[in-house]
Amino acid sequence: MSRIGQLLAILFLGVVSHPAVAYMGGGTRVLIGQGQDPSGFELRIRAELEAAGFTVLIVPIDMRGDPRRELDIASRREEAGAAILCLSAMGYVEIWIADRVTGKVVLRHVQIPVGADDADSFVALATVELLRASFLEVTTSHRAVQSVKPDGVVARLIAPRPEEKKPEKAPIQRVSIQVSPTVFVSRFDGAPMLDLFMGLDIRFYRQLELAFTALIPLVPSRVESPAGSALVRSGAGGIGLDYSIAKPGRRLRGDTGMGWTLLFYQINGSPAEGYLGHEALKITSSPYLRGGLEVVLATHLRLRIDLIMGVGLSDVKVRMPDGHSASFGHFWFSSGLGLVFGV
Repeated sequence: MSRIGQLLAILFLGVVSHPAVAYMGGGTRVLIGQGQDPSGFELRIRAELEAAGFTVLIVPIDMRGDPRRELDIASRREEAGAAILCLSAMGYVEIWIADRVTGKVVLRHVQIPVGADDADSFVALATVELLRASFLEVTTSHRAVQSVKPDGVVARLIAPRPEEKKPEKAPIQRVSIQVSPTVFVSRFDGAPMLDLFMGLDIRFYRQLELAFTALIPLVPSRVESPAGSALVRSGAGGIGLDYSIAKPGRRLRGDTGMGWTLLFYQINGSPAEGYLGHEALKITSSPYLRGGLEVVLATHLRLRIDLIMGVGLSDVKVRMPDGHSASFGHFWFSSGLGLVFGV
């Protein structure tokens, strides 16, 4: 299909709802003027206008007078909604249109390279576009008194062209709340702890987020010796800055970040017979690095996997009465899979 054919196919898709295009009248008739030396473009322009639904007449024009006056006289005589005249010159073509629908005459100069093979197609395209641009004035409140009322064919010509739909992106969410069960490891000679990770992320600039994190102890780690046992529960609360690697709105994205956190260790001793038990709360602080990957499940729901690791400024030691000890918090990491709710 030629460029003109594609253009006219698009123009047929819409219907203008403006009251000005609701009239019926002579707007479907278009006159093409032909001087003593035809430009050679008349037949191509006629074919394209007829394909758009117009009734087209080719009539001779007296070139001794003013083209504007001659076009107006011819269009009134034939009761046409518009009259078109193409005049060839060296290297360009003059396109004259007397538009009786909007009450004006327009002129356009189209540059044509000498010997161009597609000159007729190019001039026909420029003519249809100029006619459409002239007719568009009927959709405004500022227009001249109409000699001819526009009808449905004019409406189709000036109808808005359909836009291509862009791929839908996930909405950008400013606040996110994360909940996930997390394995917390800060001791490598015993079982890890199980915590509940809670996160609040606030996007404040493009791909940057302020991240508030917390670990709530669920399942403790146990330290045992002949002198008894101790249950150690871990918790944390921190603040950091996250950077989204993918732009907001993507359905699969990763991020990385860093921050500072306080680590809490609640120790509850259970002594064997003959020993005394103790309870204690130990606190240390630690910088951390964070990385995560998430995928959008629904508009406000995402699935996320997290890895956080850090080095405590001091470690926490659990000492048993018989001299046995265990150390927590010097190097630690946590990893979890959970859900993120975004708004």
